[in-house]
Amino acid sequence: MRIVGTGPEILKKARFVYCGYVSIAYFHGINYFNDTCRVMQDIQENSRREYQARINRVMVYIDAHIAEPLDLSVLAAEAHFSQFHFHRLFVVMTGETPVCFLQRIRPEKAAWYLQMNDGMPLSDISVCFGFCDAPSFCRVFRRHFGFTPTHMRVSPRPDL
Repeated sequence: MRIVGTGPEILKKARFVYCGYVSIAYFHGINYFNDTCRVMQDIQENSRREYQARINRVMVYIDAHIAEPLDLSVLAAEAHFSQFHFHRLFVVMTGETPVCFLQRIRPEKAAWYLQMNDGMPLSDISVCFGFCDAPSFCRVFRRHFGFTPTHMRVSPRPDL
């Protein structure tokens, strides 16, 4: 049986169930709310994939420009989000703020580079990874790993 009509005619043929804030209409066994939820889940899945791709694009950008001063406005522009929206999504998807991510990734990449290039001076490595000078690099490195870059060069290499 097809439902035709407007206003009170449809209300007589439909059964409404109130669930929290949502009124669900059942027209002869068809749940229109579930169909709408499925469409919304597809949209949310597509949005999630798009957001993940944008956050990944920012991470690639950070990797390519690690020596440059990177602030929230530059990273948000790379992701094509507002600063607030970018910050919120970055935290949700990575579990850390963009600043914490930069503070973690710079010493980790510098440690890898330090292992691969034994003869390169610490001052050059510090500049390559966005630190203003060697003492600040050593301070951050020690805080992050618990030992200095020089100690890492002379002792057996730990797996980082």
